[in-house]
Amino acid sequence: MTTSAFKSLALSFPGTEANPHFDRTAFKITGKRIFATLHEESGTANVKLSPVDQSVFCDFGKKAVYPVPNKW
Repeated sequence: MTTSAFKSLALSFPGTEANPHFDRTAFKITGKRIFATLHEESGTANVKLSPVDQSVFCDFGKKAVYPVPNKW
């Protein structure tokens, strides 16, 4: 997925806004917590998932989706 496609997908959710967050762009529903961040330079994104969803998506490919150590 390109960074442009990721931005479009993240912003397609109703009420989503994009704002700078350190060296990334953060995506959140207005008035809620951040649900994803995008680092355009490296082409990487962080997406918050429940522990169950994280375990499912991590099984698809360890190089594409993996848990971030010491993070929820």
